[in-house]
Amino acid sequence: MRALLYIVDDTKDLGYLTRRPLALALSALALGVIAWATLTSSSLDRPAPPWCFLCAEVHGTDVLLNILLFIPLGIALRLAGASLRRVLAISALVTLAVEVAQWLFVSGRVASFADIVANVLGAAIGMLLAERGYKLVFPGTAVARVLAMVSVLGWLAVQGLTVWAFTPSLNASTFWMQIAANLGHMDRFRGRVTEAKIGGVDVPNGRMEDDRHFRQLFATGASIQALVIPGEPPARLAPIVSIFTGKQSEILVLGQEGRDLVFRMRTHSSNVRLRTPTVSLWNAFPPPAAAEVEHPADPLLVSGWRSGWRLHVSVAGRDTSFARSIALRPSFGWALMLPFEHTGMPIAWRYTAVWMAVLLFPAGYWGAHSVIPVRAEREGRLALKAAFRVLTFLGFAALVLAAGLIALPFRLKLPAAGVWEWGGALAGIALGGLTGSLSSWLRHSRPRRSPE
Repeated sequence: MRALLYIVDDTKDLGYLTRRPLALALSALALGVIAWATLTSSSLDRPAPPWCFLCAEVHGTDVLLNILLFIPLGIALRLAGASLRRVLAISALVTLAVEVAQWLFVSGRVASFADIVANVLGAAIGMLLAERGYKLVFPGTAVARVLAMVSVLGWLAVQGLTVWAFTPSLNASTFWMQIAANLGHMDRFRGRVTEAKIGGVDVPNGRMEDDRHFRQLFATGASIQALVIPGEPPARLAPIVSIFTGKQSEILVLGQEGRDLVFRMRTHSSNVRLRTPTVSLWNAFPPPAAAEVEHPADPLLVSGWRSGWRLHVSVAGRDTSFARSIALRPSFGWALMLPFEHTGMPIAWRYTAVWMAVLLFPAGYWGAHSVIPVRAEREGRLALKAAFRVLTFLGFAALVLAAGLIALPFRLKLPAAGVWEWGGALAGIALGGLTGSLSSWLRHSRPRRSPE
């Protein structure tokens, strides 16, 4: 690590940036996180060619996560005194070492050109953040006011983009129905499918002749159903009924993963290679012993459908039936960015609260810097102007929050934002405000140097 610091030190005067102990700690931490995140095994939905950029089904998510992963390394290298050229070179070398290690030792990982580009870009962004970090951490009042309003509007834009990402995207293409298909990148369904229907209409195993009619059925909330005889639970997602376009783009999948029934339908998030919203009905299928001994021939009617902004999945047996649904809320943007599949887990609301808090923390931080009085105001002058700034920012933030958490769900006929959403949003602003107030106080409490 010390050798690395020696290599990157090509800048003689970085002022507050050059902090060797901090650079050493950040570099070690950043490299450790990169190794942990990239050198653990992973199950790929569909491997892509190494030279392909944004080809795999969740490559967009991978690219964004890789950028975020290498930002701390760029910050650490800049703190060590590296120039842009050396930040790019070192991040590329680290990426190359990771890709070789993945290729040789790690299962489920595929090296790609997109990883190199994303990692180097993340390191470059980290360097720029370190370079301009002081102005972001301690902005002037006017700059902080602009940053605070932009960050609040940015949160609202994320809410709107999440709605767009959750909108169905049924491509105008030929549809192919595949029943218990062996798709290669998924597991094979080990039971038996006796019939499959869409909106009560029998569909063949193969090309769907009247795909326009079926596209209309999907748009109106028709369910896809299959009568199955369960088999051995698959380790990975095994499609019971799946629909793809002629170019092998997934439209929907109703399948089994372990003992869970899984359903997902293509949305705009799929087009930009982010995660597709998915719902699971846990333990919908019997355990292996029950399937073999108790009622080996008892069929199950499994169904999945989308109704408005909700995904539904259900299973009905001889004596019992179960169903589950999840709402695709504007505040669920985090589900598109997870490094693993999200199927409506019980802790989803906690993720939502953290997502809201993280997005709105900058607004509170910069908002505090924009309303904290300068030295003259702390001494009693211009107090009215300071109070006006506070009320202006709080009013603006309240209007934007109401637009994102009340007006937007109401317009889409979704339930109003819940306690977790409001709690996370207000906690993010409050925590950011407290942090901003503390940093502003520390900045203004420093004694000024008198001219000699």
